[in-house]
Amino acid sequence: IVVDRTSRDKVEEELELQKSEAFLDSKNLVQQDAALGASMLVTGHIVKIPVYRVLNGDGTVRGYKASVAFQLKVVEVSTGISNEAQSFQGKTSKEMLSPESAVTAAMQSIKDDIYEYFRISFSLTAKIVKVLDKKTLVINAGKETGVKVGDKFMVQIIELLDGKPYPSDIGTITVKKQSGASFSECDATSKIISAINSAQQGAVIQCSLIIKK
Repeated sequence: IVVDRTSRDKVEEELELQKSEAFLDSKNLVQQDAALGASMLVTGHIVKIPVYRVLNGDGTVRGYKASVAFQLKVVEVSTGISNEAQSFQGKTSKEMLSPESAVTAAMQSIKDDIYEYFRISFSLTAKIVKVLDKKTLVINAGKETGVKVGDKFMVQIIELLDGKPYPSDIGTITVKKQSGASFSECDATSKIISAINSAQQGAVIQCSLIIKK
């Protein structure tokens, strides 16, 4: 879930507006004081954005090309610890009519690299929300999080050792059916079902998407 902080001022203005008398009888008011807190912050800085002029034979400007390079870090809010900076280098854009459009085109060339970085570095996790039968589990991940039929998740029991999470693998489940946008039914072995049912009260059971590289 991505929380957009750049629009925070506009969101706060709308929340304040909805407290006014004009909205007393409105049936679609949003819940106040329900903003999501961020567990991680994405930060970074631009290394370079060179813009090149493309000239006609007579020396007049025909168009522009650009490239872009930047570094990205992800900081864990609770500890302040950040991962190692990841560098991205865009391809030189096609010739465009303005410097701005050339920079935008250069940024677009990095889109797949950024997606792949987050897909591998921050794999999707889900919770088991229901045991349907001896061979089927329901997890709270579906179409809206990019889960597809055939995807596999590793089921883990998470213990806290020295204040840090220690995962123990108990088996693999496979998505066999998507139930709406938010849930998926998964095939599971009797061993996994038994381990879940016998887990100590308060134990954290997590399903981590197995990444296909």
